[in-house]
Amino acid sequence: MTAHHPDLLDRLRAAGHQLPGTDAEPLGERLLDLQHAILRTTLDHAVRHLDGRHSEGASLLAKPQLQAQLADIAVELRESGLRCEIPAADPARLRWARHQRLTATGRRLLRLLGATSMLADGPGGDLHLVELLGNAYLHPGSVDDHG
Repeated sequence: MTAHHPDLLDRLRAAGHQLPGTDAEPLGERLLDLQHAILRTTLDHAVRHLDGRHSEGASLLAKPQLQAQLADIAVELRESGLRCEIPAADPARLRWARHQRLTATGRRLLRLLGATSMLADGPGGDLHLVELLGNAYLHPGSVDDHG
């Protein structure tokens, strides 16, 4: 994808994600699938990372507030991964709204991880990259709306 993240798709495939879709699938849907997969991988990373961190002798995952935030993110991620089977009057706007929702979810997740999300092996760079791709190709005013 870029010089900074040459193995992004390989890492996602190794995590069990089927990407980036078929060539017949519209680019917009493939980008959303990629964004969703990166978020799913980031959520898994966050759970592992937070489980390894301790405060007052207990894993951070034992904190009810953190559990609730992670559960909310997991629900948002699950809901945003569902595809609408009803034809939309404006599919480009629907894709854009989905991208914005996934972006907001990713930002919430990165806030939970704090500065560690931007380390070289952290998920921050991957999420930023897919956010920029979505901003460029999924905006309803982009050329041909990229199917």
